[in-house]
Amino acid sequence: MDTVSEYVSARISQLGFYSNIPLYTKIQNESYVLYKSSGITLGEMSIAEGMHPAELYIKQTDKLTGLQEAQKGFMRFAARCRENQNQGRHSDSAQKIIQ
Repeated sequence: MDTVSEYVSARISQLGFYSNIPLYTKIQNESYVLYKSSGITLGEMSIAEGMHPAELYIKQTDKLTGLQEAQKGFMRFAARCRENQNQGRHSDSAQKIIQ
């Protein structure tokens, strides 16, 4: 019988937006331990340099909150990109959003 895990993989593209949900990492004995508590975000440097564990997890119960945080973050990022383009600054915005 398959059991559904209490934890699901966190999407790498969304890690920087997770603020109000904790992130977990799996340790050798297949149990999960807290990596980042609620109320803080992973630093951009940590994400860009891959300084966090290769695989991070969120609880199933936090999945919707995580999606909402990521959506708000993507919308803020897109608004900043549009503002930069309106001011004549060109950037590789689409590539940044995809990453």
